[in-house]
Amino acid sequence: MSSVDKAGPDGGGPSSIFTDQQAATPAASSFSPSVSFWCDPWLKHLPRPGISSRGFSLVELLVVIAVISILATLSIGGLNNVARSSKLANAAQRVGDQIALARQLAVSRNLPVEVRFYKLPDFDATTGGPTLWRGMQLFMSDGTATNAASRPVFFPQRVIISSNSAISPLLVTAMGAEITPTNNVGAYSTSNVQYKSFTIRPNGMLATSNSLVDANNFLTLHQQNDPMGTDGVKPANFITVQVNPITSKVTIQRP
Repeated sequence: MSSVDKAGPDGGGPSSIFTDQQAATPAASSFSPSVSFWCDPWLKHLPRPGISSRGFSLVELLVVIAVISILATLSIGGLNNVARSSKLANAAQRVGDQIALARQLAVSRNLPVEVRFYKLPDFDATTGGPTLWRGMQLFMSDGTATNAASRPVFFPQRVIISSNSAISPLLVTAMGAEITPTNNVGAYSTSNVQYKSFTIRPNGMLATSNSLVDANNFLTLHQQNDPMGTDGVKPANFITVQVNPITSKVTIQRP
């Protein structure tokens, strides 16, 4: 720091205008507002001069909300389709498992096993008469009595077997007429149940009321109230279960 020389109080030589204590204290004119302002920790949260603090406008927020709503709608629709497809596949697998179990029992016990398909009231109802094919059960006959060989199996919500002979000839044509059971089926009384059936013999072959060939050895499962596909016969989403009349082995096909 430079100093200004002038005569001392005793008229002697030049001396500094500032004392040591004064030199250690910065002059008021050296105060820098910009440096002092931002070095203060209590003031750092304030907006800096010249920096914009502008937020989102109402239009921008509405656009973001609209985009989020569209994405959410598309995601929900996709999840619903996945859930419906999963239920349909689950029902087809239940049918295949029951027929495979019937074949295993027939061969191992050397007795015919009857595979029954149940026509029951609408979903969430136990009365009202049989309207939908949506369950099945196995029975075994020893020549003197016919007893249940498995518990009733019901399909997931809204999954049914089509009653259209063009896509379910095994159920509609090959199995013959509907029969009223002699015992209740789960929570359903006999007055609200009808069934059709085919039998698997100990040698693995199928026996039906009417002749069974490759042209009528399948049935189709789909979601209740599903719209028809482009051909006007098959639903838009379906699974076909085919049973070999010679070996009773099951093939599940999905378009």
